[in-house]
Amino acid sequence: MKKGILIYYLLLCLSFISYSQNGIESLNNIRIQAAKESVVKILFDNIAMGTGFIINSNGHVVTCMHIIDNEKIKFDTITQKILNKIEIETYDKKRYITEVHDYFISGIGHLRAKLYDFIVLVPRNRDNRKFKYFPESCSGKR
Repeated sequence: MKKGILIYYLLLCLSFISYSQNGIESLNNIRIQAAKESVVKILFDNIAMGTGFIINSNGHVVTCMHIIDNEKIKFDTITQKILNKIEIETYDKKRYITEVHDYFISGIGHLRAKLYDFIVLVPRNRDNRKFKYFPESCSGKR
């Protein structure tokens, strides 16, 4: 009797381990797919210049400063705005015109962006879309 209970217990444990492993792999696959969906292509005057990733549901994108701050940049010194068309292209191939977040236009924000080579882009024409973003997507929730 004890031998039968022991065998039953071992089989139960093995099936649980197998189920848990499959569950972990499934969750990891969900996380990988969600992370992919948060990556965007950065287009500068319709030319692909690099990538970034969405960090919140409003579509704010973190990317490298050197992607935006290149030799073709046109800057209006009065309005403190970049005149070039900067867009993001999402995983589903939709494009959104963006602006550089105000913090990074001048002053300490601009200096930090140059020093650490990062910048935040904000989509203008998002039509109230809620974007999938990287930290949230890694929770495995859908």
